[in-house]
Amino acid sequence: MTAQRLSVSTRTVDRMVAEGVLEKVFLRGSVRFREHDIDQIIEHGI
Repeated sequence: MTAQRLSVSTRTVDRMVAEGVLEKVFLRGSVRFREHDIDQIIEHGI
């Protein structure tokens, strides 16, 4: 879903995590991303 919202591939999302642009949040064994972080990327770019 994050990749779709950002209009990028899942590999790009992985790269953004590796570069520190996005931070993973673990919730009950699942990986999530903060809505605020995604919104900031959409508004201001990478």
